[in-house]
Amino acid sequence: MCLVAFAVGPAPGIALVLAGNRDELFARATRPAHAWTEAEHVFAGRDLEKGGTWLGVSSGSRLATITNVRAPGARREGRSRGVIAADYLVHGGAPDAYAASIAREAGAYPAFNALFVRGREAVYANEAGETRTLGPGTYVVSNARLDDPWPKTERLRGVLDRAMGAHAGGEALALAPLFEALADRTPAPDDALPSTGVPLELERLLSSPFVRDEVYGTRASTVVVLFDDGRAAFEERTFDAAGEHVGTISRALVLGTP
Repeated sequence: MCLVAFAVGPAPGIALVLAGNRDELFARATRPAHAWTEAEHVFAGRDLEKGGTWLGVSSGSRLATITNVRAPGARREGRSRGVIAADYLVHGGAPDAYAASIAREAGAYPAFNALFVRGREAVYANEAGETRTLGPGTYVVSNARLDDPWPKTERLRGVLDRAMGAHAGGEALALAPLFEALADRTPAPDDALPSTGVPLELERLLSSPFVRDEVYGTRASTVVVLFDDGRAAFEERTFDAAGEHVGTISRALVLGTP
């Protein structure tokens, strides 16, 4: 993933709401979200090159997602980051225990941010060995660190907060505004761009929530809702190199309670 906003314990009956975009090379072999053959309790996309995932859910109301880090000096070598998320979904366990185990070997991976969830339990970890238990609230992460205020993270945070506020006011939980925010192709103004060590033209391209480029861009937009009763709503929309919507996978899942 390259853009994620999520709300932990945002409303009665709702454990987590997450919205995010996966940006990746279009040449990289990928399978959209599905139940894994060798681990049927996992529902996630699959990186067919390395075997990991960028976002998925599994039994026990678990969710995992991971982003890379774009910054001067960020480590680029090591094991596949996607395996971190995949192993959590396959093998389970408590989020804090898994995050601690990853922290002990985090130096073996390229720079990353990871989120491990079990119901209303949510733990953040990164390759620097940091772990953080996240209480109720809204959080964002892109290719910097948790809650670093990049323009696109703050845009998405605002939409998620408004959606949850409307739900608290008695409206049905609306996912359409989240997908609209994920589809936003408006770049940030130059004076608001982060400085991540890439050329200015590329920084502009990557600053919009939805990245449109023929080689590397947004390949999937996903919204996930975990309910306290063990149900989950999972919708993934996929896009081609022209930025056209080419498929939707929408599932009502029963994951069981934590």
